Amino acid sequence: MKYLIVGAGAMGSALSAFLAKAGKDVTLVARGDNLAAVRENGLRVRLPDGNSWVQPVPAVAESEYTDVPDVVVVCVKAYSLDSVVPLLDRISGPDTMILPIINGLNVGDRIEGAMRSSAQIAEGVAYVAVQLTGAGEVTQKLDLFRFVLGARNGHEAPSHVGMVASDLRDAGMTVEVSSNMLRDALRKFVRVSTLSAAEVLYDAHAGGVRENPESMAYLMELAGELLAIAEAAGIPLDGDPAGELRTAVNEVHPEYTTSLMLDHENGRRAEFESQFFDVVELGRSLGLPMDAYARVSQKVGYVGARG
Repeated sequence: MKYLIVGAGAMGSALSAFLAKAGKDVTLVARGDNLAAVRENGLRVRLPDGNSWVQPVPAVAESEYTDVPDVVVVCVKAYSLDSVVPLLDRISGPDTMILPIINGLNVGDRIEGAMRSSAQIAEGVAYVAVQLTGAGEVTQKLDLFRFVLGARNGHEAPSHVGMVASDLRDAGMTVEVSSNMLRDALRKFVRVSTLSAAEVLYDAHAGGVRENPESMAYLMELAGELLAIAEAAGIPLDGDPAGELRTAVNEVHPEYTTSLMLDHENGRRAEFESQFFDVVELGRSLGLPMDAYARVSQKVGYVGARG
């Protein structure tokens, strides 16, 4: 299987390094200082225990890639997705599997709607704590590298899904193949989007959210709205995701913050559209009021349906 990883941020860099270390055929699309560093020195991965290793990974600029990969893993921020569609159109064939690992809902449908070429589009979510700590260097903050990948809501899974899952396992990752990725994206959003929203609305890190009864109540409202979306869509979430969220927030380091909040605090563009606005619009399309998500969305500039 020939892999192209698009996006050399923390997720794309870590994924490239682990797959290459396992002997998989991987090329990384990067730019700027990151591209130069990976070409010259390889990718350095710093592990939670303090050890590190360096993995050579072929790296190219977007314009330099001319092959037709078996699998394209898209690891860009949600707001940058449209910018990589021309590359996907140029390099994809009908048997190419496109796997977005992006914090969003129904991301595969968005890719399909934007592309002119045909491809097999899956979806995926990742549970991993990694940070780009320098050009060509990624730090794994927790011993966690878990993927869920599979079929889009209402679609069959692409033919390569099983082989991709096997390759990811070979690279040391925990992998689950899903029959409905909207359900699994909603499950992740219960853990990630909710805390991002509470941190943004109350201008707090995790410790501040949990110490304030009002913000904790708001956090649970957000989780309830996601669970209601899943119910209305006919893909209810099993177990107790809201209880797991409460436990996680109560146990995490008080200074922990989501990547969205980190971007917001540092004046960078944050994934408000994919993590907040899209949730409002999906819920309302299913007849739900979405009052909790509307509050944070309005705070950061949401003015209504974007069409």
